[in-house]
Amino acid sequence: MLSDRLRQILLAVLAGVAAAVPAAAVELGVSEGTNIAVTASADGRTLVFDLYGRLWRLDRRGGMAEPLTGPALDLRRPDMRDDGTIVAEGDDGSARKLWLVEPDGTTRMLTDGEGRDASPRWYPGGRRVVFSSDRAGSADLYAIDVTDGTVSALTRTPGTDELDPAISASGRLTAWITRTAARWELWLRDGAAAPRLVHSAAHRLSAPSIRPDDSVIVLVEDAPDGAQLTAVILSDPAVAKPLAREEDFFRRPVEWLGRNRLAYTADGRIRTRVFGELRAREVPWTAWISPAGPPGIHSDLDGDTPLLHHGRYVVRAGRVFDGSGPAYRAGIDVVVEDDRIVEVGERRQRDGVEVLEFPDAVLMPGLLQLGLGDGVRADDGPLLLACGVTTVVELPSPDANRPTPPDGWNAGTVPGPALVSGRTPDGGLADVRGIRDRARRLERIREARSAGATVITDRLYPDLEAGASLLGAGSELPTSPAGRRYEDVRRLLAASGARRIADRPDNPGPCSVQEQLRRLQNQGASAYEALRRHTAEAAGLVGLEDSRGRLEAGRRADMLLVAGDPLRQVADAAEVRAVIAGGRFFTPAGLTVSRDPQSPAEVSDNLTESDDSELLSPISDSFDIMESSGESWHYPPVPR
Repeated sequence: MLSDRLRQILLAVLAGVAAAVPAAAVELGVSEGTNIAVTASADGRTLVFDLYGRLWRLDRRGGMAEPLTGPALDLRRPDMRDDGTIVAEGDDGSARKLWLVEPDGTTRMLTDGEGRDASPRWYPGGRRVVFSSDRAGSADLYAIDVTDGTVSALTRTPGTDELDPAISASGRLTAWITRTAARWELWLRDGAAAPRLVHSAAHRLSAPSIRPDDSVIVLVEDAPDGAQLTAVILSDPAVAKPLAREEDFFRRPVEWLGRNRLAYTADGRIRTRVFGELRAREVPWTAWISPAGPPGIHSDLDGDTPLLHHGRYVVRAGRVFDGSGPAYRAGIDVVVEDDRIVEVGERRQRDGVEVLEFPDAVLMPGLLQLGLGDGVRADDGPLLLACGVTTVVELPSPDANRPTPPDGWNAGTVPGPALVSGRTPDGGLADVRGIRDRARRLERIREARSAGATVITDRLYPDLEAGASLLGAGSELPTSPAGRRYEDVRRLLAASGARRIADRPDNPGPCSVQEQLRRLQNQGASAYEALRRHTAEAAGLVGLEDSRGRLEAGRRADMLLVAGDPLRQVADAAEVRAVIAGGRFFTPAGLTVSRDPQSPAEVSDNLTESDDSELLSPISDSFDIMESSGESWHYPPVPR
């Protein structure tokens, strides 16, 4: 039977999954981890593994894991010395270096300087640590004396990378992986003898570990038919044989618990196996964290804002994607008056109003871009419109170097998307991605949460635990070699209410949103999911769900006319034939080619010369057709 406390915890977790935005902090328990590594004490009675950037201590029989370290360091790949001292990779925000963790959890940095230091392993006796580092360019092997910090280079091989070193219990053998342009190789050095190649493959090899009697090396091999543990028998010549298959083996070294038993991580779990036996034993564990739920998101854009009047007209397209679901609607009229959609209804005779017909085009909501992106200038506005972006939401950030909002878009002097500020009444949206120092970033997250702000980050943990709830551009969710995510990722996302958004473009160019749409579909999202990310979902994240993101009466008239089938192939959303932004009609030709004033007739000529010329009805002077014309812009000064 479940205890009352555990039942409450599980109900809270389920509520977090269902609601996605929990009202209060949720205590979260997980029993799986993605890409975790395990090490053991000298007597094999205690295991230590990494999860959520922390180290956790566990009895060898399993049970409740005890946190050994906090979230200030992103600690990974621990290796335990005989006295319980652990060496691990860690990152405080400055660089990935090696850290020592004492049995009481206190930490100190072991390596410093340039480069990334990784894959540490203790030498027998515990005075030195071997590791891989790219401090000299390509990755080489180094050793550091932990008593005085002296570093010595063990390999110098420009053009190749030496990775994942392993030391035998006797100290006699050193093994490592070499990556060349075409091969992955396992090398072995016996004492002062010259290194010899003992195994190679065209696919990835990683994480060798030497059996205590120096007779076998076990490593992880990404074989064509799936990952496996491979045993390389150190005969002459060496012989490689599969040791275990059909598991999602993580690229982490096995831990020997004696001559014939080893511990390893796969399928999100910690397992032990007797060398040569087919079956493995599970070591069950549970680790608990307490991420905070996000606050509600609102907008400070409410209220009436005077806008210029643009007249009344009807847009008809062959198909309409209104943003409410993954299907088109046919036979629909979208009626625009001034800057608003006033009706979305069945097609019918409409007297006394201009009707624009695009029989072979798709009408869809304008795209939202969350964040300006570095390097965006005022004169990028026309190009953003031509790429389908009708709203840009400025995201406040504690980073002093955040982009400066372009002048002129809202003032009417330069054409561009509506530039709005996504804020909450108490504190706004705080973007902490520019803060590398982990302690400072966590402090800013807590400050922003205390002020009621919603926090955007690009790191899963510990940021979500501290209260961040939006994962922006550049966020990478941990994924195993088999492409899976386990409970540590899934439940943290659910319990924190975190949502992924496509906001700040990696490429600051005006059409970067279109690149993000294509990338999302290439990564497995449906075309509808990708479009929703930049329409209704983006609007909802910043409190604009009542004015943007869908084609509905009362919303701002931001629409695109595109060719092709964007709900099947999202790249077709870039085939923009016309843009309606705040009720104003733009053509990509006029936005991107000419800066000279054009008459409505000249604009109509540009339209009728397009590939869809036979599909476009004449456009009258009953509303303004906006073209790039220097000072003649009449753009809404303060879009809502």
